[in-house]
Amino acid sequence: MIKRTIYLYLFFILLSKFAISFIAATYVIFLMSHGLDIFQVGVVNAVFYVTLLICEIPTGVFADIFGRKISYAFSYFLFSASMFVYSASNSLPGFMTAEAIGAIGFTFGNGSFDAWLKDKLDFHGYEKSKLRAVFSQKSQIGQIASGVGALIGAFLGGFNLAFPWIASGIMFFAGGILVVLLLKEEYFDKKKVSFSESISFTKNAIKQGFKNKVICFVVMMTLIQVFILQAPNMQWQPFFSKFVAEKSSLGYIFFGLSLAIAAGSFLSLWLLKKMKNSEKGFLVASQVLMGAGMILAGALRIFFLCLPAFLLHEFARGLFAPIKDNYINQSIPEKTKERSTLLSIESMSHHIGGAFGLLASGFIAKQLSIPATWIIFGGFLIIITLLISRNGKR
Repeated sequence: MIKRTIYLYLFFILLSKFAISFIAATYVIFLMSHGLDIFQVGVVNAVFYVTLLICEIPTGVFADIFGRKISYAFSYFLFSASMFVYSASNSLPGFMTAEAIGAIGFTFGNGSFDAWLKDKLDFHGYEKSKLRAVFSQKSQIGQIASGVGALIGAFLGGFNLAFPWIASGIMFFAGGILVVLLLKEEYFDKKKVSFSESISFTKNAIKQGFKNKVICFVVMMTLIQVFILQAPNMQWQPFFSKFVAEKSSLGYIFFGLSLAIAAGSFLSLWLLKKMKNSEKGFLVASQVLMGAGMILAGALRIFFLCLPAFLLHEFARGLFAPIKDNYINQSIPEKTKERSTLLSIESMSHHIGGAFGLLASGFIAKQLSIPATWIIFGGFLIIITLLISRNGKR
């Protein structure tokens, strides 16, 4: 049962990353082909993050009270609807609507699937020290699936930029059906909960989150990281498109970026041991490396120099993710009923940072340039990360 649980977890990670990555190499190009500029692209994405911020806690509570399986299935079906709305839209309001639908889907899945894995493994007596390896495999498999999906999506986009969205919508719908058929929750005891009880449940989870030093540290790190990373996330396509002749070539670049993140995930446990298992120090070092890669990529204007620098930035992101996932999950006591809600609190830092980061990076890139934005944001990431690392020492 333990092996089956892990295999199912990794399978659905692969499936979801594969499905969403169909649009990864052409997303910004698709929006700009409908007349949006780089700042308006950021506005569309800001809708995603604002919706996430509003819905994160309620959907986390939903998963804790009504079950992680039904929450995760909702995630797939809503993502499917978002992809189809996107493919049929050709204006800013249409894209914003699609983003809002996708954001609600994201919150239903975010935290609930990791909570399903952790609680199910605990139920069957899995050794918690081995969970690091599972999260490392999650990141590696997800990035490889993303790279392959981006190549396929870029190929489809060469015929019509709406085709990757349609393909993604079909994949998510099929995935939702598989979630309903394959996931089991024998550990979960469904209860009827009143509205007042759900409010009390939420308040208790939030109090636990603020008392947990690990959660607070990860929230601060994630907030600044996601704020900064909106610049390379949204701007790498127009930046590198200057160096390639065909849109499909962006798929190969994204595949390389995915491999860099996968390599970071693969080496994360080995490097963590070299740092004497200091997870906090490891996360700080990884984030500083992200900023350094951004600065170099922005400063080096030759393709064969700036691309390796950008790959270094992506490699550091691969180092960070699995250690962060394990660090925060292990900080939450076993058999905690509010696990999904607590993980949603950490996710909220993504949404706050993402919303403001999109607007700020888009505005600065429009006023200055994309390379200048990367240099400024990379330096800011390093400085703030080092300040956060000293939290509690002064």
